[in-house]
Amino acid sequence: MPPSIPRAGCSPTPEESAVSRPAPKPAAPPTPAPPSPLKKAELLLELPEICNTPDGMTLTADGDIILSAPNWNDDSDAVTNWVSHPLLGATNFLVYRSRGHGLVASSLGVVLQSFLLEYTIEATYNRPSLHDLVITPLLGIPIGYGLDSLSVYLLKKEEKPLRYLGYVFNPFNLLPTAKESRWRVTVDPIGKNVAFSMRY
Repeated sequence: MPPSIPRAGCSPTPEESAVSRPAPKPAAPPTPAPPSPLKKAELLLELPEICNTPDGMTLTADGDIILSAPNWNDDSDAVTNWVSHPLLGATNFLVYRSRGHGLVASSLGVVLQSFLLEYTIEATYNRPSLHDLVITPLLGIPIGYGLDSLSVYLLKKEEKPLRYLGYVFNPFNLLPTAKESRWRVTVDPIGKNVAFSMRY
């Protein structure tokens, strides 16, 4: 005689409880979700109003990075565009050259620093300027190269006035870390004194 089937909504009778039931199968482990694919970089996007910002680089709430295209027609005056920025590029070039870097490495340093200036410091209040990105290294590197060459030439002279003039053209050669530096460090091992001297 087949066992009686429990009635819905009722507790089983003792006879029904005695009937053996198969053990439930273990649940399968959950399948991990596939990793989301990386987003591809896109160019010339029309951004929503929430992204209307003059910043050169913006991090949105969902993790996207928006890099603004530089603007050629900036609002800077002619002195800033054609004097200040080229002199800044020349100054950066002189720093690298005073440390003993070659022409190529010094030029790349000027280009990199010009990019970082436009997309970090100035980008907090102004859109990056394509004019500055181009003109700063394009004019700054030749100006810096001429000043550095003249400085090195004058520093090799024996006449002190000419050597003084050499430091005027590249004052970074006065630093102890400069390649053409005339700083000398003397250490007294007994008195444990350190003395710095420089021959102009």
